[in-house]
Amino acid sequence: MNNRIKQARKKLNLTQKKFGENLNLSESHISNLEKGRVNLTARNIDDICSTYNINKTWLETGEGNILSELTKDDEFNILVGKLVAEEDSFKKKVIEEMLKLDDEDWIFIEKFISKIKS
Repeated sequence: MNNRIKQARKKLNLTQKKFGENLNLSESHISNLEKGRVNLTARNIDDICSTYNINKTWLETGEGNILSELTKDDEFNILVGKLVAEEDSFKKKVIEEMLKLDDEDWIFIEKFISKIKS
């Protein structure tokens, strides 16, 4: 299982530090997990799977896909989570409000941005 943690982390393109931060674990703890010096707890497994959408069966047994199947909402939430730090709720609010725009609003924004770029 330790090797699969490292494999999942690398697939997500995260450092040990960033991977651990999102789980409230230190970089050294992640390193120790990956090297097998420390065993995963049930809570660690649940946190890794829910935070990073890792398939729990794959993490525990190596069977199946690394990532769980995602809905469009899940994909968006993961993307926003990667782009927007929790401390920066303004950016997240802007993205959420942009999702509510209709076609006329998008046309206005496109024209506005074109004017700014000129």
